[in-house]
Amino acid sequence: MATAGEIVDLENLTRWFLAIAFCATRDPFQGPSQFRDASRARAQWFWVNWDMDASFGQAGNNPFKELLLPPGGGRRGRRADEIRPYLMTALLAQDPAYREYFKAAWIRAMNFAITPAFLRERFEHYREIAHTYGVETVEYLPLLETFLAKRGGVLRGHAEQYLQTPTVACRLTTTGPVLVDGHPVNGGFDGYYFKGMRVTLDVPPAHAERFSHWRVNGSPHPRRQTAITLTADRDLSIQAIWR
Repeated sequence: MATAGEIVDLENLTRWFLAIAFCATRDPFQGPSQFRDASRARAQWFWVNWDMDASFGQAGNNPFKELLLPPGGGRRGRRADEIRPYLMTALLAQDPAYREYFKAAWIRAMNFAITPAFLRERFEHYREIAHTYGVETVEYLPLLETFLAKRGGVLRGHAEQYLQTPTVACRLTTTGPVLVDGHPVNGGFDGYYFKGMRVTLDVPPAHAERFSHWRVNGSPHPRRQTAITLTADRDLSIQAIWR
């Protein structure tokens, strides 16, 4: 990871993988998408998502089989210099530090970016566009809606299998504002973590006076503070108790 990170933008590469993974893009290794920014002191090479039209088709698509090198080799992509599948395969298979980095990025994306609420809003947005512009052939809409509803759960299973790490559920109920891993949630949170990861919970300072305590899996947390850190070693059911 340290060596590769001097040459390529690993955050960019990882986010590209996550985007293609969720969208189930069938022809992901397209170009021109590889660029070099010579003004950077390091990690000059990066990618731009390109030609995403062959997406949202198969909810069961396994990105770890489609995007990484198959056992025994075999080139991916149209160009001989397509390095993304080689890099991702090597980093995930050979570098524990990158595996942890990847798992953290995966959880951030699935818990706080590609949420059910976000997907519903985007679906309704584009359905309204189709209606506004008089698109006559809209048979794709129920297919897309089904894909968006199923994809997150399918990917969770694929990630568990490839990374050989089970996940645990994390659910929060609250009537006030709470930060989960620094992300604001209102009304609750329903996500998951790879087993052993840490979960941070905090109450914004402006609301600290109204906060009473946390309950974790039915029991009061021993630390009666606005900020706590939990280890996701089992399913977590958390309540924020307010005065």
